[in-house]
Amino acid sequence: MFQAHWPGRFSVSQQCPVLQPLQGARSVFPHRYSGEPLYRIAPCGGNHFIGLPPGDVSFLNNKLYLVGGVRFEQTHVTGNGPLRNAESGEWMERATNNKKNYDNWFPSVNLQYKLWEDRIVVRASWFKSIGRPNFGIYNGSLRLPDLGLDPLTHYIELSSGNADLKPWTAHTWRGEINYYFVKGGLFQITAFTRDYTNRHVETITPVTDELRAYYGIGEEYKDYFISTKTNSPHRFTLRELSLYYRQSLTFLPSWARGFTVSAGVTWRTKSGTESDTATGSAYRPRSYKTSLAYSRGRLSARVSWVLQGRYISSVYENNDNVEPGTRQYRRERSWLSADASFRITRRLSIFAQGSNLLDKPDSESEVVSPSTPGGAQLSSTKSSGIRITFGLQGSF
Repeated sequence: MFQAHWPGRFSVSQQCPVLQPLQGARSVFPHRYSGEPLYRIAPCGGNHFIGLPPGDVSFLNNKLYLVGGVRFEQTHVTGNGPLRNAESGEWMERATNNKKNYDNWFPSVNLQYKLWEDRIVVRASWFKSIGRPNFGIYNGSLRLPDLGLDPLTHYIELSSGNADLKPWTAHTWRGEINYYFVKGGLFQITAFTRDYTNRHVETITPVTDELRAYYGIGEEYKDYFISTKTNSPHRFTLRELSLYYRQSLTFLPSWARGFTVSAGVTWRTKSGTESDTATGSAYRPRSYKTSLAYSRGRLSARVSWVLQGRYISSVYENNDNVEPGTRQYRRERSWLSADASFRITRRLSIFAQGSNLLDKPDSESEVVSPSTPGGAQLSSTKSSGIRITFGLQGSF
């Protein structure tokens, strides 16, 4: 026995994204903008969405539930930015003009199955997703890092009106098993695999004298590197497995009830032609978290601990100033945090928050090359110490 439901109509809407000016960035283009932003998007450009509302089918007295749908998106981007005159060497405002149009269909299928008196819930899904580049890439911009930052970890970001940069798309398969305990507990296993096409990759090159002269970059940046974005021609796959446990401590004496413990662990793997050079925290191989929470009456509090594994942050293969095969890593990081709040009245409460209570570094970078003696060497450390906040919160 099954039931089916499919709304027989389309929904149409329009989004007009607003592009904000670059924040915390210095323009090195030698001309003034008269207070205008470094880049903008054409009025009411952006995305047009046509969605087919999801249809659903249920079987076995609603134990098995299937939902499917498809969404169409059409994107129009217009970018205007500065252009350098090759003959005069002068910069012309908004002389770079780029347009980008693309459309995509995004189907999705979701399945849910309940068994054993609904204490076990199995979910599975497949969907297509998209990741658009920053709209500023179509205008052209150059951002310089603070000179006090490490050149090996903070780059000069360059986008010269790259209208050829495409959004990435990905097909994702995801599965999830949830087991609900009788007395306020949950054990969850989640896994997914995601296949990327046109993935955005970062190209790191040294700052040459020619580049500094062309873009007007000062001598003080001669030891830095320039970062640009391109599309990868290779397929790339990311896989993840997560375990999560949560339990209310209902077995405690009545005066001590209100406590909940939770813990989770995540593993990630990557594969493909460029898997060895895929960098960033998104590809961190493992992470752990645990917490103890209390909520009863007017008082609520939580203590949590997180451990994030070591990962590759940069790869240097074709730089004249760095030995090929050099890798930069972010070291393993852990921190302890706590927060508490007490409700004075229905609308007023006081709170306290503390982060990095063990005073661990925010980040530590290390560099290793094929000829580095003794393995990876610490290259930079960033730390902001223990942070504690007290406050009064109200709603009126």
